[in-house]
Amino acid sequence: MYQLKVVHLPNQVTKVIEVLKRQCLHHLLVNELGYHAPCGGNKACRKCKVKLIEDVPYTEMEQEVLTQEEMAEHIHLACLTYIEQDLTVILESNQTYQIAQDVYEVERTINPMVKRKIIEIKNLKKIQSSDWCAAIKEEIPVNDISLKALRKLARLLEDESISITIVHDDEKILDLIGFEQLGYGVAIDIGTTTVVAYLYNLMTGVHTDHVVGINQQQNFGFDVISRIKYAHTKQGLEALSNTIKNQLNSMLKKLLARNQLAQEQIDEIVIVGNTVMMYLLLGITPKSLGVAPFQCVFTQTMIQSATEVGLCGGEHCQVILVPHMAAYVGADIISGVIATAMDQSEDCQLLLDIGTNGEMVLVKGNKMYCCATAAGPAFEGAKIECGVGGVYGAINKVDEKNDQLTYETIGDQAPIGLCGSGIIDVIAYLLKIEMIDETGYLELEKKDEFTIAHKEDGASIYITQKDVREIQLAKAAIRAGIETLFAESDVKVSE
Repeated sequence: MYQLKVVHLPNQVTKVIEVLKRQCLHHLLVNELGYHAPCGGNKACRKCKVKLIEDVPYTEMEQEVLTQEEMAEHIHLACLTYIEQDLTVILESNQTYQIAQDVYEVERTINPMVKRKIIEIKNLKKIQSSDWCAAIKEEIPVNDISLKALRKLARLLEDESISITIVHDDEKILDLIGFEQLGYGVAIDIGTTTVVAYLYNLMTGVHTDHVVGINQQQNFGFDVISRIKYAHTKQGLEALSNTIKNQLNSMLKKLLARNQLAQEQIDEIVIVGNTVMMYLLLGITPKSLGVAPFQCVFTQTMIQSATEVGLCGGEHCQVILVPHMAAYVGADIISGVIATAMDQSEDCQLLLDIGTNGEMVLVKGNKMYCCATAAGPAFEGAKIECGVGGVYGAINKVDEKNDQLTYETIGDQAPIGLCGSGIIDVIAYLLKIEMIDETGYLELEKKDEFTIAHKEDGASIYITQKDVREIQLAKAAIRAGIETLFAESDVKVSE
């Protein structure tokens, strides 16, 4: 056994763990400390750089990737470092992401699966019926009543001054509560990168609150392919499934605490996400989604109790997973179609979800055409030399003022790299000043990169020819998908 000491900067928080010989440092940091790298330890992104205090020999790949200055500072790649001695690792502070959290309200009639009705006991006793259970069914036209509700009914009838809340679905009275209590629903979007949970009053349909967070599965890889690979083993699948369930429960509890609600007030949870994210939540192996012919285990709507899924809510709380169409056309794009009501429009409409999977839906007449494209993670800053996610300090806007390049960063922090929108702006700027030609060739006189800004330590933030090609590939994938839909539906661009 060896000792691994991990020191988090800037607060010098230290954790010591016992590890076995030849364990991979990246694997240990992910599972023990929530560390992450874009490729999930697949030796592809070259961004899992950590500083070691001890002298550790460099692998051939590290010598190719790391600069002389980095090696002089004892910087290593965690995915290529294996435990052969006691080690001390220095980790920089976790980056904080800026997450889009605007609420798009749609005017629709609310019809939740689980409903609530408030009645007074004195009015219930006025109903002429053979028994109290039948009297309640006069108020709520259902066929059945739960044993739990029956047990409460006898006690609640003793006090005529109170109002009771009847919790029911279309078939059964699920619960009786001895006071007036509103029910709430939570809509959750599990993205590959981010997770958002919205709280709604199910009586009025009004949005009440929301919480956002980075998908903590990113510790196992930034993209779906990395997570599919990680889930090939039983232990890997359990780790990914438990990670997202724990995160969702933490978000649900935060919503309850902030709005002073009881857990039993959560009646319904609706979840969308790409197909892989949905499978991982349910603990279903996504292995078949990663290889041809990309066969799904299921595609239909799933309705399960919150308890069975592993999420907090009332005993009667139902979890509804919106259906997906195929392995890479998920419930997230389906919910977009529903929210925009484009399926009910007579106009020709195209909906794009620009991300790693590049999902899109085209509606023409009474038909919908859909596909997904392998856009890759370039739009999210991965595979870009100085790319970062949408974190504070990321350059997210680049413009020109008085013939000079200007930029803005998320949170107005010192620049640390380029996020997706910043990369697109840089390329647009270089096209404008004709440093990039129509083929995407970056015309540089001396260096191999175009410098945009400098970090606080003086290091350059730049874009390379390879970066331009990565964006071209991503854009080409989206364009190919659009043109394929146009060809299949016989739609012209003018439409």
